[in-house]
Amino acid sequence: MKIILLCSLPGEFDLDQACRQEEFSTLQTAFYQALPREAAPGKTASGAYIYYCSPLPAAAQTLRHAFGQVPAQTAEALGEPLFPAPESMKEAAPFRRWLQEGAKAFRKSDAWAQARAESKAFLTELEKQDADCVLISHPERLRLLLSLLKKEGYLIEKPRLFGIRPLDRIRASKKSLHCGGCRHNCLLSEAKCHIGRDKAHLRR
Repeated sequence: MKIILLCSLPGEFDLDQACRQEEFSTLQTAFYQALPREAAPGKTASGAYIYYCSPLPAAAQTLRHAFGQVPAQTAEALGEPLFPAPESMKEAAPFRRWLQEGAKAFRKSDAWAQARAESKAFLTELEKQDADCVLISHPERLRLLLSLLKKEGYLIEKPRLFGIRPLDRIRASKKSLHCGGCRHNCLLSEAKCHIGRDKAHLRR
């Protein structure tokens, strides 16, 4: 089973507007409901993937932009968690700063453990289905999913060493699905050397 994780486009929202503690929850909800700038649908993808989208509006638009008109299922477990208002923030500051500090507060809260449990249950269901899939979600949820996938022995291939940016595609696959015969460590389904092709033949 291969899993492609795609980071959703952000909605159009003024991240520099002033925010106070009592406004953070309302602005955060509005930010999550904002749509990205309209873009033409991409070429419809081929291949036997099952597509899962976050319930936030931006995810469905990201799906069309990246993969065209493909059927998708909405998964509540892919939604971005709401961050608690950080206690360290007392004065008005740009909303983007509140988001950054809210993410730090979230990782130390009970809400983090709940979101992690949701993500783990979702991945368990995917493994039972054992089908290649695409998950479209948002930065903090993707970090949770990636930490769980690493713990379960998946090989993670990212486009950058640090951070996750919109439209980043991250591939997660079991190490047993890779060749390991050379530094390329290709998937056995795409083996480029004779060692990988032999291993792929033995797995049939």
